[in-house]
Amino acid sequence: MTVTGEHTLHAECSIHWGCVLFVWITNCLAALTVSALLIVILQRLAPAFALVDYPDRRKRHDGVVPLCGGIAIFTTFIAIVFFQNDGVTLPLNFWAGLLITLLVGVIDDRNELSALKRLAAQLGSAWRC
Repeated sequence: MTVTGEHTLHAECSIHWGCVLFVWITNCLAALTVSALLIVILQRLAPAFALVDYPDRRKRHDGVVPLCGGIAIFTTFIAIVFFQNDGVTLPLNFWAGLLITLLVGVIDDRNELSALKRLAAQLGSAWRC
């Protein structure tokens, strides 16, 4: 480490860690903002797609709760990967497994899958993909 705060990884490459930290924090805040905006938008659309949760004897929340957080996070992750592409390519089986996991979550939100069915679908996704 030199006096200027730079760390040399290779002879031709030096990184100023303050810049790295700034970019990392900026990306995190951008992801948080996109995810929060998507949740606000999807909350309004959730009833039209029957992605809402009603209180019952097991779920003791007040009123109807939209179920859209997983979709917002998934969409934000996709946006980050594609817009911040720095030469890293994720394999197709990664995306397939991620999509299957999202679909299992959405189907469970609409139809109340049993824990065993969810586990079987997600293990199958992990094994197959």
